Amino acid sequence: MRAHLPDFEFVYGDAEFTPNNHSDSGLVSLALYSDFGSVYMINQDVDRESFCDNAFCRDNIWSKLPLRPDGGLNTASPNVMPYAEICAVTSNYFRDLAKGRNYRESIGFIADHGTQDMQRIHNLFRNDWGSMPPWIPKRPFADLASLEDLAGVRNDRLPDGTPLPGKDPELAHHALYDAQWDREIHNFLLERSRAVRVASGVELLPNEQLSGRWAVTDPKPAWD
Repeated sequence: MRAHLPDFEFVYGDAEFTPNNHSDSGLVSLALYSDFGSVYMINQDVDRESFCDNAFCRDNIWSKLPLRPDGGLNTASPNVMPYAEICAVTSNYFRDLAKGRNYRESIGFIADHGTQDMQRIHNLFRNDWGSMPPWIPKRPFADLASLEDLAGVRNDRLPDGTPLPGKDPELAHHALYDAQWDREIHNFLLERSRAVRVASGVELLPNEQLSGRWAVTDPKPAWD
């Protein structure tokens, strides 16, 4: 399924971070995932002590990173890089996907409870929208949790009792895995909920006026 325009792509993002630290050292990892490909970046400049002061973060997030025997980041891993390089890789990813255009015509950023995920991307660019490249999304296209609400999901089940795809607890809280899982859930909801297809721009409502530039593909019947 595709939304809107011929070159439009959904990009799924996930970040791990120290919740109350919005400085460079507060970001732990960031992943972006789409049909275009994926990037997984771990912040070499992270404040390990502050992050690992929380037992859950230490045991369930930090433990999934490439580590040395002493528990520090393995900087030899190609995924571990300075904060400035994370900014450059992120910009290049969105630029190539958007072909240098404004993000609104080419990118739909989706994350699960994604306020902080979007914010951590903006932090890379000092939250300066005036100098931030035009291909960097300024807002989430949709929040996965909100789409679940639209689909009537309760206790991880659709109204007809169908369960959402399961999430492997051994892999959860790894940014790249979580971003991949977000896409799996989004596709699952797109297939089963017309409300989600409309909210995602994949299907237009009957009699909706087209501007001449929108092209909806793979529409689903109105009755499901």
